[in-house]
Amino acid sequence: MFINRELSALAFNLRILGEVQDAALPTYERVRFLSIASANLDEFFMVRVAGIKQQLASGVTATEADGLSPTEQFQAITAEVREMVRLFDAVWRDELVPLLRSHGLEILAPDALDRPQRDAAREHFRSVVFPILGNLAYWNRRPLRWDPAEWRFVGDDEANRKWLDRERRDAWPLPQV
Repeated sequence: MFINRELSALAFNLRILGEVQDAALPTYERVRFLSIASANLDEFFMVRVAGIKQQLASGVTATEADGLSPTEQFQAITAEVREMVRLFDAVWRDELVPLLRSHGLEILAPDALDRPQRDAAREHFRSVVFPILGNLAYWNRRPLRWDPAEWRFVGDDEANRKWLDRERRDAWPLPQV
């Protein structure tokens, strides 16, 4: 008997999500585990689900060693992910957000910001974040996915070497005023 590797990856991610539910862990660690599980799920869809969708689009019907066809894999993944996302949302909404609030950290929805705050956030993204991301994706001629927790591009060793692991110049000297 073989275990389906996609379903095994989802089971592993569910174990990470189990750490999020461990009330004995500090709040920050629980949030960190949730971000890891979320990043894993993003990558899972970009790589593994995309591969299955290509198989479906190509009309592949052959079963893998585990006995599942691409259609059966996709259906099983869909069911697992729906439950996992429900759990993500419940843990975030019902446990972590109240804990963060109790520590003085408020997560605001965009509509909770006043007009100047929204304008400042939009301007910061437009003038600082978007040009950097856009330029990096353009120069690499492919989409890039950033993991802020690891400070790396996900699954792109070439981009990490090219943009992050390279030698940096010294900072520009500033005149004394």
